[in-house]
Amino acid sequence: MNGLVKRLAVASILAVVGALTVGSATSSAATIPNCVPKTNIEGIIDDSGSMSSNDPSNYRADLMEAIAFFNPDKTMGSVYFGTNAFPLFGPFLAGPNFPAIQAALNLISGGSGGTDYDDAFTAANAHNSTANARVFLSDGEPNGPPNSNLWKSPLIPAYVVGFGSADFTILNQIATETGGPSPFSIITASQLRTVAQIINARINCEEDPILQEKSFGRSGQQRTISFRAQGGSSEVLLSWPTEGSVFKPNFGGGGKKKASAAKKKKKGPRVTSTRGTSYIALNLRRTGKKVKFKLKAKKLFGPTTVTAAIIP
Repeated sequence: MNGLVKRLAVASILAVVGALTVGSATSSAATIPNCVPKTNIEGIIDDSGSMSSNDPSNYRADLMEAIAFFNPDKTMGSVYFGTNAFPLFGPFLAGPNFPAIQAALNLISGGSGGTDYDDAFTAANAHNSTANARVFLSDGEPNGPPNSNLWKSPLIPAYVVGFGSADFTILNQIATETGGPSPFSIITASQLRTVAQIINARINCEEDPILQEKSFGRSGQQRTISFRAQGGSSEVLLSWPTEGSVFKPNFGGGGKKKASAAKKKKKGPRVTSTRGTSYIALNLRRTGKKVKFKLKAKKLFGPTTVTAAIIP
């Protein structure tokens, strides 16, 4: 599966190019042979004016934040571009600098004018020339025919994401000529969080994540998410399409007696997390062979579907 973009069979994520399948709860991730994990990731993030309508909730920032959260031991940096391009954060170790990454990503606003690919790659080359992976994201056609030499030297594999009016002839060229996988094509910006988890798997030479969808119709509803874990640790990215709704994962029991009995029988996983306005990233340790938890709708504004992208 490495190097291929697979089509998501889940209805709300049908636009991701390729053939990514939705795994069952008993599926598991596997390390891809002959693949070397990436250790230095550079983001090249479109902040042109069209993003104010194509990504008004700034889900492209969530994409970079999620990758940083799941890869604290990697070096990360980013530039953003419109008519011109500028450094955004790093490059530095992601874990100790996670608050700085979050703060920097808040600067993305969709107010940077045009879409200059040449400036974008020129800035990235100067900012982090030793990166061994790039995430290039754009929602529009470049201002003019781009200079392909700028993404070929230095030659760094690009994980390319496009939506809006992006020109996929050019995006395919960037991906192919840098040695990256085929581009991701999405319909709505909210799908960027699921794409983040796919990229997270691929930079770490793991199989693409299991995808589960859980539908909620009212506040207070709970849905169960379960899967078989590998190696005692797992990563889960929960996301939903719109801001305002609030969900809470619960790894404990239903009541005092049940929780007490469950604690004696088996300790739950060690959980660290980060939360955005419409996503939750969970890093699970000491999971055991099977992971099972409840996801509760604390606040719901209309029927909502939550996508769980799971690296078991």
